[in-house]
Amino acid sequence: MVSTIPNYQLKDAGPYSKAFIGYGLTDFHSACRHIQKMPYGSNSSDYDPILIFEEGAGNSKGKHGAVAALAQEQGLPVYRFEGFYRLSEKLIPGVNKILTPFGLPFIPFTHSFLGYKQTRVDLTEGNDHGKLSLPRYYELMAIVPAKQSISESREFFRWGLTHYRRLFPMFNGFTDDELILLIDQCARVQPKIKNAS
Repeated sequence: MVSTIPNYQLKDAGPYSKAFIGYGLTDFHSACRHIQKMPYGSNSSDYDPILIFEEGAGNSKGKHGAVAALAQEQGLPVYRFEGFYRLSEKLIPGVNKILTPFGLPFIPFTHSFLGYKQTRVDLTEGNDHGKLSLPRYYELMAIVPAKQSISESREFFRWGLTHYRRLFPMFNGFTDDELILLIDQCARVQPKIKNAS
């Protein structure tokens, strides 16, 4: 819940602050709620969260990236986290058609959320995101940049895959690139509620 994060008045401190203030939002909680109410959907790029203002929607990376960038401009200790979880048919029907031919019951996947001290806030909660439920348990979590480059994103994925290879030898029969390709295919199974591009 947004209310678990302390509220702060917004000041004009950069492009994200300007974008939120431009919507008439004067405090951090109202900025978070504004993003939560935005439709869930893909953006023309996963690596520039400012696009959610231009395109009117965002996925977990875009929504939490925009708010984490706002927090950074405001000097607030609120960060974007990315967590690894096991994506399977239980969350997105249809992924078994991709994974079963390779003998995989699940594949590592990531989801973004905000972190403040020991509190997690998911601004996609209540969105029509196409999953049967949001992940509740993460096997790995880390603070990641609000605006993450393609190389940073791939590096983070490779770090997570190293963990899963240690725990599940079944992944050792695949290269990182092969697993990333399977992950991308599973992501496309998820219904595109609103394609913002």
